[in-house]
This record gives sequence, C-alpha cells and structure tokens, in this order.
Amino acid sequence: MWKRSRSTPTATLQEFINLVLATDISAFTEAQFVTAEEILNDVIDGTEKYLTADAHPQDYGLFAEGIRQLRDARFWIKQGLSPDPTKRPSEDERRRRAEAHAATAWVDLLS
Repeated sequence: MWKRSRSTPTATLQEFINLVLATDISAFTEAQFVTAEEILNDVIDGTEKYLTADAHPQDYGLFAEGIRQLRDARFWIKQGLSPDPTKRPSEDERRRRAEAHAATAWVDLLS
C-alpha cells in the first residue's frame, strides 16, 4: 500500500508511478478499474496543477514525464492490460489476439 512520502514532490511522484506500474490488474473487478481510473485522473490533475503553480522550473521536465507515464498507464489499464510496458504483450501479439477475437465474434454472429 502506498503511503504519502515526506520526500520531495518529484520523488513522491516517482514512488506513485512505481506503485502504479507494479500493480497487477489481472484480477480487477469492473469497480476496481473505475476506481483506478478515478485515482489516476485525480493524481494527473493534481500534478498538472502543481506543475503550473508550484513546481520549480528545474523540475518541469520530471513532472511532465511523470504525467506522460501516468496517462500511458491509465490508457493501458482501460484496455485491461498491465500499466507496465515490460509486462504487456507485444504489438504483434495484441494484433493476433484482436484478429482471433474478431474471427470468433464473426462466427458467433453467424451462428
């Protein structure tokens, strides 16, 4: 479980990103997917506000990259895939799965 850190804002953001990337979503319920999206939206919004109001200019790049990583994680979680790019199927594998699903759906439709 993540606890609010007393470290710097950039370190806290990185700790949260690490937690998100380490999350195993394979057994998530629909409610947990909704909650994960809400949490990510809140953290992304809060980080954007901090970046525009309080962040030190030397940290702009770090916060922008953190926001990008969280948006990317949110996208993949919505797809039902791991937020960690090293744990996701390759693009070719995803394409094969989509084609297999489409073929199966078409056969089911004709039945």
